[in-house]
Amino acid sequence: MHWFRFTALLFLILAAAGCGPVMDSEQVRTCRLVPQALHPDGTQIREIRVAPVPGERSAIRIDYAAQEPGSVNRAHFATCIFGGTTFERDRLDLTALETAYKEMNVTVEVIKDMKLEWPRAETKTHWITMGFDEDLNEAMKIATRESVEFLASQKMVPMSRDEAYALTSMAADCRVTEVVDIRKGVHCMIPKSIFTKK
Repeated sequence: MHWFRFTALLFLILAAAGCGPVMDSEQVRTCRLVPQALHPDGTQIREIRVAPVPGERSAIRIDYAAQEPGSVNRAHFATCIFGGTTFERDRLDLTALETAYKEMNVTVEVIKDMKLEWPRAETKTHWITMGFDEDLNEAMKIATRESVEFLASQKMVPMSRDEAYALTSMAADCRVTEVVDIRKGVHCMIPKSIFTKK
């Protein structure tokens, strides 16, 4: 009878303690990369708190302080929402990111007459082409071909495909977009400054 009382008491203590949601260490590691990507090089980042997001199935919030070069220390947050939980295949797919960041304005335009095989993006400073495949080398080839296609088809400075290929090899900065899922991704950033007037 004593063991029953002990078990019941232990159960009540654990329930009252609120054994809350457990955070996946790999998801925490992935989310900790976000603040570094949101701030310029040389920013000092100090983590304040890492916690699961109440009511979300697989989300982590990181509160942190960031001091950008030549600036004061400011409080920030990043909430990472993942595709799955600990034992699911898509647990490391970062499906959404929430933060209060002043320069994060995204405009999506669908141009019906434009036929593209792969997505493209544009920032104030770059045009971005993309490629995805199960083989990272093939994804790189696709992103590079897309850069050549973009440069050959743009109207600002008309050029042949050979000239576009040469310019891509000199000016495009190709980076790995993702490798966590079956499909790997590469994006090539083409600086707009290559077409500035002198």
